[in-house]
Amino acid sequence: MTDLFDDLAYRGLLHQETDKEGLRRHAAEASRLLYAGFDPSATLAVFPSDHFVRDASAFTSHVVRAAHVVERLPHVVALLCVPPREAAVSYGYVTVSRNLALPEAAPAFHVDGFVEKPAAATAARLVSQNALWSSFVMVSRVSWLLSLCEGTLPGAVAEMQRASLDDDSLKQLYRHLRPWNFSRAVLSRMPEHLVAVRADGVGWHDLGTAESVEEVLSAQGGEGR
Repeated sequence: MTDLFDDLAYRGLLHQETDKEGLRRHAAEASRLLYAGFDPSATLAVFPSDHFVRDASAFTSHVVRAAHVVERLPHVVALLCVPPREAAVSYGYVTVSRNLALPEAAPAFHVDGFVEKPAAATAARLVSQNALWSSFVMVSRVSWLLSLCEGTLPGAVAEMQRASLDDDSLKQLYRHLRPWNFSRAVLSRMPEHLVAVRADGVGWHDLGTAESVEEVLSAQGGEGR
């Protein structure tokens, strides 16, 4: 009879493991098992929960190419960026310079600067300079992203690292942890560690406001309220 480990592997539920025999042993010894691990060399993709993309296939292909960028440049954060539709003041703007010209990767550029939610005049100037909107979709190595957070938010990271993993401790931590804006506190302070991956033709929208929701519904033929 096939053991639990082989069954999970057969079903494609084991993508990557660093201790195959250890996992097999634990799976054989326990009738119920929660096995979790941390692989600092893993590639992590971050997706905000309030976004909309019209072409999911094109969007996915850009994310995959961003992962290819990180494979070749493990000490960067690949940030998906889209051409602005207008000089909006509610988005982050990325100014870019030369093309990295990486094989098998989406068009990727060195980042010169990151401006989070600029004033109207600044937004208009950035659009005229061909700046891109930050979608806040990021791809990076786990270890590198953590190291950047430690460099810009050492107190918050240290507090989280000291916390126990039980529910009560985590609730207490998040109740008292000082809020911070990731784009403003981290991304805008380290543009030299960012690579902009241009994502054209995806129909990206941030649904953070009622107006943006109505805009998407209107384009879809629905009615917003």
